[in-house]
Amino acid sequence: MAEDKINMPVDDGTGEQSFELTRNVNYLLRRAHTRADRLFDQAMQNVGITPRQAAVLYGVRRCEGGSISDLTSLTGMDRGTLSEMVPRLMKRGLLEKRLAKDDGRAMALYLTREGAELVDLVIAQTSALQAQVLEPLPREYHELFIKMLSLLIGLTVETQSRTKWADDAGI
Repeated sequence: MAEDKINMPVDDGTGEQSFELTRNVNYLLRRAHTRADRLFDQAMQNVGITPRQAAVLYGVRRCEGGSISDLTSLTGMDRGTLSEMVPRLMKRGLLEKRLAKDDGRAMALYLTREGAELVDLVIAQTSALQAQVLEPLPREYHELFIKMLSLLIGLTVETQSRTKWADDAGI
């Protein structure tokens, strides 16, 4: 099987089998993630925002008036991480909490004017950033690569159709 070849040790030329780090999927994904984060930092250095903060702000825009649970579904971040990030973004004046319209006890998240302007700026720079991230790949593989990553993390067509934000998020 083809997938067995990926996980098989490599013959090191002496007849011995050795582990090959550069064929290890976890290692390759970590390296790709590090590269993507570095490119994000370079592209957004004038904005002063991390990739995760940008994802949270973008998520709030997509499900404005939603809860931390809604953001968990959208961003893939765990509840604990979001519960720490949201107050920091509120302190920076980028997010605010208000009572939810449909449940007077629940809190809903909204972008402030400054938060909305920041999201606009990040979105404006994202196209060039994405092109830079994908640049080492042949152009004809870009869409396939995005589709494969989406499948890898569980963003299937079925998942996308069940979420109210998927069409707006371009996922």
